[in-house]
Amino acid sequence: MTLALAGDPVFDEASWRAWHPMLSSRAPGVAVALPLADRLRLVVLDLAARDGLGAEVIRQVSHPAIALTAADLADQLVDGHLGHARCSSVAIADLLPGGRLELQVRAAPSAVLLSPGRSARLLPGASSGPSGRLERIDPGDVLVLCSASFLEDPPAVLGTVRRTPPDDADLLYLRQVLRVSAHPGATASVTIPPL
Repeated sequence: MTLALAGDPVFDEASWRAWHPMLSSRAPGVAVALPLADRLRLVVLDLAARDGLGAEVIRQVSHPAIALTAADLADQLVDGHLGHARCSSVAIADLLPGGRLELQVRAAPSAVLLSPGRSARLLPGASSGPSGRLERIDPGDVLVLCSASFLEDPPAVLGTVRRTPPDDADLLYLRQVLRVSAHPGATASVTIPPL
């Protein structure tokens, strides 16, 4: 399930803020894009159970997301509730004006920052604390978030980012392949188009 929780499609809502996200998801993964007043929030998670908790998690992501920091929301999603964890893993990227990024990762894979002509960088995010790791995304860069379930059997295109530094066409191809992937799990990629 891929959700754009304010504006449909999310690409139109977010583009005026310069961010261009692409989302994909299949159970047990969920990808959500939530445009807020001062940022675009991307949430990529794996549901801990397939017993109807998905609707509760989506409500939790969308309703308190405006008031909670990324760190607090990430903690709340992976903590147990009534004896059940809501999510087995969660990654939250708050994308701010000027290319700033705050990343929170809880029991989830590192994010990958790809830049044309440069080697891929892993962004681990913060494991605890009220503020996440602050990074910067430059025009032309691509940030990729994948759920843990997606990386259990990733498409071959992900292996290409380790072999040689990508160019603009490689990055566009990667984003398109991830968006239409039939693999279980969720992905989100986002870029600021080059000036």
